[in-house]
Amino acid sequence: MNLQWGSLNQQLRKRFPVLWEPRYTQLIGHIEAEPYIVFGIIFNRYLVDIAEENDVNAQADASAFIEEMAAAKDGYVIDMVVSEVLPTLVKSQNMLDSYWSLLGPATRRWLRLLPPRFIAEVELPTDHV
Repeated sequence: MNLQWGSLNQQLRKRFPVLWEPRYTQLIGHIEAEPYIVFGIIFNRYLVDIAEENDVNAQADASAFIEEMAAAKDGYVIDMVVSEVLPTLVKSQNMLDSYWSLLGPATRRWLRLLPPRFIAEVELPTDHV
């Protein structure tokens, strides 16, 4: 599936219904928000939560969705995932390490292209091909 900007929140809701439970919607005051807010606040909190819970299945599902965004043809989708979601994956080495093996090639490529200020605290693994 090629994700489109206009349906991004709907796709997120369809794939991750847990994000519309009060523990997540209260983070943005139960408002309908554009993707930068929804992903930047709600989806990122979810990424941290499932990493802390070591929920590998949920992390694999989230990583697959991130890969779809990172490989999208819609530039708005790519801009949002690069600016809002990927910085969460490199907030700490533990966070990065918990996701790295689950990340696809487009996601890894975009992570390597993040500005140095985002990746200064982590070491990105090298991919051996």
